[in-house]
Amino acid sequence: MLGSLPTDRACLLVDINMPEMSGVQLCHALEAKGIKLPTILITGHRTENAGSYAEETGAIAILFKPLEAAELFNTIEIALKRGVV
Repeated sequence: MLGSLPTDRACLLVDINMPEMSGVQLCHALEAKGIKLPTILITGHRTENAGSYAEETGAIAILFKPLEAAELFNTIEIALKRGVV
């Protein structure tokens, strides 16, 4: 599946707190495979670490649940305009 990623318009929308592998770990695993996508992190936990997660992964944004549709769509639009890095 990873070999079939689009090469022009794609972004990664990932929750920081997933079972098995965190969103941050997923970002690192993809990058280790040479896959670098504009990333939007989401979380339901407002912690002081949230900003550092965005910085560590190079995410363009971190959004907090519950998500506002307009904010989510606007952030995805920004990510898609950046394109695959």
